[in-house]
Amino acid sequence: MKKTVFDSHTAGSLGHACFAPMVAAYQAGVRGRAGMNPQQARISFFHTLSPGQKALFIFFTYYDHAIRSEQEFLAVTQNYLRDQLFEAVQKGVWYFGDDAMHALLLKIGQALAKGGQGEIPALYRQFRETAPGTLTVIGIRIKENPSAFICLE
Repeated sequence: MKKTVFDSHTAGSLGHACFAPMVAAYQAGVRGRAGMNPQQARISFFHTLSPGQKALFIFFTYYDHAIRSEQEFLAVTQNYLRDQLFEAVQKGVWYFGDDAMHALLLKIGQALAKGGQGEIPALYRQFRETAPGTLTVIGIRIKENPSAFICLE
């Protein structure tokens, strides 16, 4: 990413700007691995990332779907719980030091583990309210240490 582009982003928008090139690399890598099952391709790609990139990637792959609607929030969270990826999302948020979102994700996971789908409307509302702060926390962390997330030109 060009330094001028990096500098032009607010803390709230920087995480997505750094995530976008990872999505393209991920999609190209998965397509380039004919014959490999998708889970193996994901794991292979994930191992190429730095710890910061892993945290960024796992958070945004969850967030970008979960934020869309209450129904998608429930579906993607259930999928991540089933595939044992939800804990990785929690660890990603923890990496960035966002205590509020980390606590909320724990609450969401516990509610769904107990079959508490009736709590989903309130949890989704909390997720939407907490998310802007999370995006800012992520952006601040990236601005403090860009080399952990991207290559600046």
